[in-house]
Amino acid sequence: MAVTQGGINGRICEVLNDLIDMNQRLLEEIYSAENSIGKKSNLSKKIALPEAKGEWAQGVNSLIIL
Repeated sequence: MAVTQGGINGRICEVLNDLIDMNQRLLEEIYSAENSIGKKSNLSKKIALPEAKGEWAQGVNSLIIL
C-alpha cells in the first residue's frame, strides 16, 4: 500500500505494510524449511525471523525444528 498520506492514515498504511512484509518473510522462511527438510532431508534447517516480537516470535519459535 503506497504511503502518500500523513497523519494517522499514513501511519495505518505504514503499519499495514510492516505486517504484510513480516508475513511474507515468515512464509519465505517456511517455504525454505519445507524445501530443505522435505526435498533435501536436511533436518538441521532452522526458521529464523529475528525481528519478530510478541505473538509473531512465539509463532516462529513453535516452528523451529530441533
